[in-house]
Amino acid sequence: SDRDSYNDKHHGRESSDDDESRDRKRRSKKHKRKKRSRSRSPDHKKRHKQHVSHHKSSSHKSQSSDSQNHQHLNWLIPNIRVRLISKKIPAYYLQKGVVQDVTRTSQSSPKAVLLMDNGQVIDKVPERYLETALPKTGGKVIVLEGKHHWKKGRLLERSRDGAGVIQFTEDLEVVNISLDSIAEWCSNDDEYT
Repeated sequence: SDRDSYNDKHHGRESSDDDESRDRKRRSKKHKRKKRSRSRSPDHKKRHKQHVSHHKSSSHKSQSSDSQNHQHLNWLIPNIRVRLISKKIPAYYLQKGVVQDVTRTSQSSPKAVLLMDNGQVIDKVPERYLETALPKTGGKVIVLEGKHHWKKGRLLERSRDGAGVIQFTEDLEVVNISLDSIAEWCSNDDEYT
């Protein structure tokens, strides 16, 4: 019998009373750890205030980043070529068109008026139904986000990793930019002649 209890204890076969006491000890240790996690130093209140102010500033930062994200989402501008990617307008699914006008309201996302390549005009197309279309190599582009926001140029080459080499018209600077950040520019500007 002593041998059986020895084997039970050392081979993972403890009695249920031992299991319960072990669980109680674990819970009390966790409870003690939670209490000890607080600072007992005299400057605890200062640290708490700093933490709260940091929390407030980080929430303020998140609000400003939300507004930046909101701006980021509103990439839709007139004179860019887009592709309709929503099946909710099945007649024009995956067809390209040029944005003629953009209407923005505070309650909803921007909506576009599109002149499709076949000459049809589609009104009130939500931004989420569209994606940017790219020109062939040598075509006109505009940067829609990032450091070179709103700069125009020519697409010199596309790489397989999703980047494009662009030469800006303004200063002839050559840069690598993500293809997701650019769109074909379809305006008849004098700077491209």
